[in-house]
Amino acid sequence: MAGFQTKHNRQMRRFNLGVIGLFVVSIVAICGLSAYLVINSLQGERREPKTNILGVKVDTLVELEDDKAYPESLTIGPDGNIYAGSFCTGELWRITPDGELEIFIKKDSGIGAVSGMAFSPDGSLYVVDRVDCDPRKSTSKLKKIAPDGTISDFGKVTDDEILNSLVFTPDGLLYATDTQLSEVRVYTPDGQGQTWWEVPEQGTDDARPTGLAYDEANNALLVADSSSGTIFRVSITPEGEPGEVTELYHQSQHELDGLTLDNSGNVIFTIYDSGEVAMLETNGTFTILAENFREPSDVAYQDGRIYVTNFDPVSLAPVVGLLIDPSLPFTIDVIDITEFEAARQ
Repeated sequence: MAGFQTKHNRQMRRFNLGVIGLFVVSIVAICGLSAYLVINSLQGERREPKTNILGVKVDTLVELEDDKAYPESLTIGPDGNIYAGSFCTGELWRITPDGELEIFIKKDSGIGAVSGMAFSPDGSLYVVDRVDCDPRKSTSKLKKIAPDGTISDFGKVTDDEILNSLVFTPDGLLYATDTQLSEVRVYTPDGQGQTWWEVPEQGTDDARPTGLAYDEANNALLVADSSSGTIFRVSITPEGEPGEVTELYHQSQHELDGLTLDNSGNVIFTIYDSGEVAMLETNGTFTILAENFREPSDVAYQDGRIYVTNFDPVSLAPVVGLLIDPSLPFTIDVIDITEFEAARQ
């Protein structure tokens, strides 16, 4: 009887081990299939921007040959050209409105990862340098590129500050969003910085201000909070302090990023997570101008044309980068809204 019991126990153990093994194999198979489907969907047919709005056209402005380009930000220079930079190599490009590209700042010239950009009244270009495109190495610096191309450090940025977007006001003050401290900072021409406005929480998550623009008509800053999907207008008092705060837009399920205004004061911004570029007119009308961008992180407006970066950063994430490649080639696109604007005048 004891021998029978021992044999029975061994059979039960083998049975249990078999069940466990089958369970493990099933889980591995399900995870593998899921990973394959996710990777296949992300690395499937390349998405190209499109529009269904009458009077709006969207096209590629320029293709960036470097497979590490990752264009995160752009701005319009005083010469009328578009300036954009690489988040992974630190290279900066000067691009004509017709799409002719030349290298403005070479790789390894003193900038590691280009984030926010803005030209000062004297023609110098200020850049947020994230130093490294590895998202685990969160840090930032401010760099100044003089008109002759000389690069120097500007101001002091602590380890607690992660700067994102930049904008100058006509008085020569530089403002920056800080995604880590949930605030807008201000810098004097000699580099002295301080907190200017703390972005309020919306719900339980900390604010994460990204896009920033100067609203000349209202002497105010426009601030996009990616965490809550909110655009704030913060007036600047005669003393230079933050004044009245107005909530212009709120859509909590979306992440906002780049932000600018057209000549009529309409707000143009990117909805990062859904790959869209939208316009909020001064009368409150909201329009999705174009969609299907690959993580549009910044926009700039000039003469009826909106320039958009396709950041496409999914492959920068740890581990994921081993499995997923960006949708090459990286591009900067252009949305032509001249006919759209004319129809509204």
